[in-house]
Amino acid sequence: MIFTYSYNEEYIPAFPVAEVEISGKEGKVVAVTGLVDSGSDATMIPLKYLQEVRARKGSRKRVHVLGNHSYVTDSYHVTLQLAGITVRLVVLGDRLHDQVIIGRDVLNYLVVTLNGVAHTVEITA
Repeated sequence: MIFTYSYNEEYIPAFPVAEVEISGKEGKVVAVTGLVDSGSDATMIPLKYLQEVRARKGSRKRVHVLGNHSYVTDSYHVTLQLAGITVRLVVLGDRLHDQVIIGRDVLNYLVVTLNGVAHTVEITA
């Protein structure tokens, strides 16, 4: 099955996005739009969503960002549903931003086609 999402035109240039459901303890679920970022090693989720789903906290991790900067944040155990697949993984809590970043730790389970001309993302599980 192929899932198709339109790029988010609020970004310049437009950015590929996909719908994802995040769940943690006790079956709490939040549905959000995440940036599809093949340049990101790990998925990052804002703390407000992790707290909302009561995700179980893991260990502390160092995050390296562009410009040779880094900071320490907590990891969290979650379940993500995206394009018909369910992935249980450890994500990084993002205390600095308000946007979900879907990284290669999730994208590697999928076939992702970025159609820049049509401004669409096609995801096949």
